[in-house]
Amino acid sequence: MKHFLGLLTLFPLFISAAAHEPALNFDGARIPAVNASAVKMDSFAASGRPLETGLPGGNYRITPEMIRFTYAPWEGGQWLKCRHELDDPAAQDWSVVCGDNEKIYRVHLWLKLYTRPVRPQASYELLFWVTDRTQPRRIVNVGHTTWFHMKDPASLDRISTREAVDNDTGGLYLDMVLAH
Repeated sequence: MKHFLGLLTLFPLFISAAAHEPALNFDGARIPAVNASAVKMDSFAASGRPLETGLPGGNYRITPEMIRFTYAPWEGGQWLKCRHELDDPAAQDWSVVCGDNEKIYRVHLWLKLYTRPVRPQASYELLFWVTDRTQPRRIVNVGHTTWFHMKDPASLDRISTREAVDNDTGGLYLDMVLAH
């Protein structure tokens, strides 16, 4: 528990980032509010161009070529390659099927950049929410939101993360390449 709490102090807690109100980190210091009109969307790009935003609130448009999903059982067994298709562009919801229809998921995936004139100068928000639809009578939702806070504006090259699925006996891995 001590190590877990130590890790938590590394990441400021956003109480109301969506409302653009100041949040408090674990030391009680205020994190400057994010002005939605000041969101800067040119931090990283493939071939020197900004990624297409085109979505409400300045969210990045994630394309099928940018992402890869893999399923891995943690108690032995075969890793499964997954194929994905964008089901709902406005919501950034993806249909993900692993193996020969062995695992079926709906993934809600967002990436957003917030900038400020003070530290942290850039914050990336990643939403990775998974609905397990493998067993239609037993649909399970899991997910997480991750914040990356940069003291200086920086370009992200790649994001690799995973979400625990199958009652925490396996993982749905996500690799997202942001720049080439």
